[in-house]
Amino acid sequence: MTPIVKPASLKILLVHEHPALRSQIRICLKASGYEVVEADSCKQAVGLMHSCEVSAMIVDSDAPDFMAASPLSARNFTRNSNAPCIVLATSRIIQKPLEHFNAETDDYLFKPFNVIALEKHVKAVLNSHCNDSKLTFGSITICSARNTMTIDRTTTKLPYKQMRLLFTLVRNAPRAVQKEHFAESFYLPDMKVRQPLKSVESLVFRLRNRLRTASCDVRIKSVRGIGYRISTTQSKTSK
Repeated sequence: MTPIVKPASLKILLVHEHPALRSQIRICLKASGYEVVEADSCKQAVGLMHSCEVSAMIVDSDAPDFMAASPLSARNFTRNSNAPCIVLATSRIIQKPLEHFNAETDDYLFKPFNVIALEKHVKAVLNSHCNDSKLTFGSITICSARNTMTIDRTTTKLPYKQMRLLFTLVRNAPRAVQKEHFAESFYLPDMKVRQPLKSVESLVFRLRNRLRTASCDVRIKSVRGIGYRISTTQSKTSK
């Protein structure tokens, strides 16, 4: 039986060079149930983004290395490519739009600010992001923001690549997704992976086993010469 896991607290990456202000923000966010990971520079934040997954980021645009090592641009090359960001900014930053700022998921909060106002911004971007990142297909509901899969009220956490593969297949159903797309997205940026297509096949194999073990009605079908598509056991096109 698939184990039931308690919902993990949402993790926020806080990037600010002033320890006193970081402490105030951390206390406020923790009181609201968030877990806070702190960085005193953008360079340190980017390093953390490669080693842990976060639900959202708070970044001070006045950090000395903000333009040289902006977490907004670096996130696309980490496991946090979908994490929304709240930029702590002065009004002058609007006059020069930030590269990689995504108006659909990211947000500004002008300085000086109240930490309570910041907490409200965090809640707003997370609510918006989670609503956009939740999909239902057959008997499963997946949330890419939390990397979770729910089947009959049982929730399990998926590894990052398995979640992205499953989310992409569901979002494009009933169309097939090319195997090369997953290879380029997951493995080509990593020069250590010499056979990205084989790695995709291995990833699909593990996800298939996970879905089968969970006794759900969702299956991943191979489409010869193309890649993969997702279907349910009740689907007329299933074989």
